[in-house]
Amino acid sequence: MCFGMTCSGQSVTVRGHVLDKNTREPIIFAKVKVTFVSNVIAGAMTDADGFFSISKPADTGNFEITIESIDYKPLILTGKIKSAAEIIDMEFILEPEENNEAPSRGMPEKAKTEIPPRILTREEIERLPSHENPSAESKSKKKRRKK
Repeated sequence: MCFGMTCSGQSVTVRGHVLDKNTREPIIFAKVKVTFVSNVIAGAMTDADGFFSISKPADTGNFEITIESIDYKPLILTGKIKSAAEIIDMEFILEPEENNEAPSRGMPEKAKTEIPPRILTREEIERLPSHENPSAESKSKKKRRKK
């Protein structure tokens, strides 16, 4: 994760990119929580680029950042803001869980359904609705009802 903390005037902005340790790709939907000295807690989630941004009133003193994501070990960072004009830049990388070879990046994998090919008869093709015969389906349903 590329990480920056910018203190300007009356507010602190925490922003950065959360990245996978092995692939260096962004981690989407990671939860980021910042706890400041005054126990002000702010949070955000990373976007499709692994980016997040949090702005809160400036605090000097200790802070803690917690970053969590599915399939990754949580990351906790502590630091100190010495003055409102201080800028803290750091890089953090989330490490995949040991039992997980391919992290899901927070998104469930879609189920795949195999549909075997089928050969249609001429009658079946003629019953299919089309631009030339939009009511074909309704005619075939009427025939079934009469039987």
